[in-house]
Amino acid sequence: TRMARNWGSRTGYGIEVVLNVYDLSPVNDYAYAIGLGAYHSGVEVNGREYTFAGGGGIFFHSPKKSSGCRRGGRNSGEI
Repeated sequence: TRMARNWGSRTGYGIEVVLNVYDLSPVNDYAYAIGLGAYHSGVEVNGREYTFAGGGGIFFHSPKKSSGCRRGGRNSGEI
């Protein structure tokens, strides 16, 4: 169990949140340079990556295992 941290009126548990971004098309190799492209993302929290799929809703899987080539991840803070 994690010990809660008190940040004023908010309580946090020190669990890292990461946004993972995946390419959906090989065209992204060229489009990325001008700020365009087709991407998919997932939010990684506590050893699970949560994502959304049309017809499937919100689901989770192992982190960094989504279809598509992983473009990168960005630490988005803690909860």
